[in-house]
Amino acid sequence: EPMHAMAIAEHAELRRQVQRLSAQCASLSAQVDKLVTVLQVGPEPAGATGFARIDNQEQLLREIMRADGISRKEALEIMHRMCSHNNSWNRLYSAPYYVGIAVALFASVVSTALVFHPTVVELYASKVAGEDLPEGVEHVNAMTLNQVGAWSWTWVE
Repeated sequence: EPMHAMAIAEHAELRRQVQRLSAQCASLSAQVDKLVTVLQVGPEPAGATGFARIDNQEQLLREIMRADGISRKEALEIMHRMCSHNNSWNRLYSAPYYVGIAVALFASVVSTALVFHPTVVELYASKVAGEDLPEGVEHVNAMTLNQVGAWSWTWVE
């Protein structure tokens, strides 16, 4: 009889372990399903990031499945087409930003040259501003960059 009681206790412990493992497997399975969905969904919708993006995409996917009465695979294909269509104009819409960045970079290089580059400063001073070299200087290359910058800044202002 004591052996029988021990066997029952061991059997009960094994059942508890099996239940815990089953629960862990179910949880892992749900996580894997969610990760597979994230990997299959494709491009991120504008303005959505992180888990909000995943939730929004999953909600859209389920709505497509419900409204059209189609499978998850077919709904994913439709959602991919929707994302591609939505992102097709992104380059055009972002072009002004890229043009602005390019103009700013160009202006920074040109303005630095107009203040500190001896040859450019001398050319601009003689042709545009009508300025002569400072007193005691025979050639602009005899000046340091700081002296060129100080000289150009006096007539730039």
